[in-house]
Amino acid sequence: MEKPKISILSLSAKNKSSYFSYLFGQVKYRIKIFFYALTRQQFKKNSNIEKLAELKLTKCCKVLRHPAVFKSLIRGLTALDVPFAFSGKQHSDTNIYIYILIWLDNINDLQWLAKIKQERNIKILAVPTAYQIREYHPLRYQEIRQRYIDTIDIHLTASQFETDCQKEQINAAKLKIWWSGVALGKNNPILGNKKCICYVKAIPLDTALITEIEKLGIQCSVIHYYQNMNYNYFDWKEKLQDVDLVVILTDIQETQGIAYFEAWAENKPTIHPKGLCPYSSNETSLEYASMEELFEILKQYTHDPKKFLKQFNPYEAVKNNYTDEISVQNLLTIISELKKTK
Repeated sequence: MEKPKISILSLSAKNKSSYFSYLFGQVKYRIKIFFYALTRQQFKKNSNIEKLAELKLTKCCKVLRHPAVFKSLIRGLTALDVPFAFSGKQHSDTNIYIYILIWLDNINDLQWLAKIKQERNIKILAVPTAYQIREYHPLRYQEIRQRYIDTIDIHLTASQFETDCQKEQINAAKLKIWWSGVALGKNNPILGNKKCICYVKAIPLDTALITEIEKLGIQCSVIHYYQNMNYNYFDWKEKLQDVDLVVILTDIQETQGIAYFEAWAENKPTIHPKGLCPYSSNETSLEYASMEELFEILKQYTHDPKKFLKQFNPYEAVKNNYTDEISVQNLLTIISELKKTK
């Protein structure tokens, strides 16, 4: 398959110099990683591409949207030796005809995008979270949203669930499922140490529930992701090395579930609410429909941890299906099909 040259395009009224923001994020990351290393002797620096790992906690979030998606895209393109450029409006390369839009938050740049599409006959793919125009009157919102839908050639969705949600507004022919990959971690051996992470997302922390889990003889570490609260990426990755599994406590329907992928990539299965992660399987997870079911699963785990954990193989599931390279290869297939259209 021919490898197209790709422009990763960010259009932001708040920060026109998206490349500067990208560099700013790297500098801030390096400062944080230095102080983290001073306080955590066991911490080991990841590969250079992980320099984007903590952009969620920097100003780059304003430009790059979901940093995990951006990181995966960059890693996959680099691994497959696909030429690409990262640009804002003023850095746009007139010789590139495939654009992946990762951020758009204003009407002026939408008009510019529609203009260059007509002038250059370019093809534009948009990641699921690209559209961020919010400031206009509700009576104009639908008009602007429709203009955006018409300008984009392919609207990428993270799962069938998200595709189904978009079908009322967007022609099904313009919707293509593309999930973000994840970097393979360590194929960690089964520990059987009765330790878990309770990953609490988008709901208040129920300390009484955590206490009840601990009464089963399970040592719990808590990661809380709620409203404006965030968590330290390195803390999450470090904790994954020393637990048997991750218990997801949430009521959010995931469009993909990147945190789930990150746990599986470290060979840690997840126990999560039924139907909320579109990519879970018998290899990676067990699901619960009630608190009673959750505690029944945890009791089975504590009875014989190693036997319980042997039913899963999350690392292999990621290796065979959800790596950065596989993700980008799927994207290249979508681009190849798009180039055949007029």
